[in-house]
Amino acid sequence: MTTASNVWVLTDKNINDLQTASIDRLIARCGAAHHVDICLRINGKDERVEADWVKHLKRVVDPMDHSQLMRFYDVRTQDELIDRLSRHIDRLQEKLTPAPSMRPERVKEG
Repeated sequence: MTTASNVWVLTDKNINDLQTASIDRLIARCGAAHHVDICLRINGKDERVEADWVKHLKRVVDPMDHSQLMRFYDVRTQDELIDRLSRHIDRLQEKLTPAPSMRPERVKEG
């Protein structure tokens, strides 16, 4: 069974060099840990968040090149590409035969 992947993006224009170094150090330190919790203070309240996911963060130097897909779908922006791909997936989903219902049937006796 496959699931869709989510991507979160934090670009260089949103953070400075000191923050970049801090993020790199955080990821390295969490990667060496067995269990990770992050303590946050949000709006004056302390929160503790289980954060083993931090160990799996990866730095991406070059973003994925979508130019071939953009040429194939004849689009100019990534937003247009996403719309085209979404419509394509919807058309493919319509062609799939629906799975039989897994709900048990109730049978009246007598």
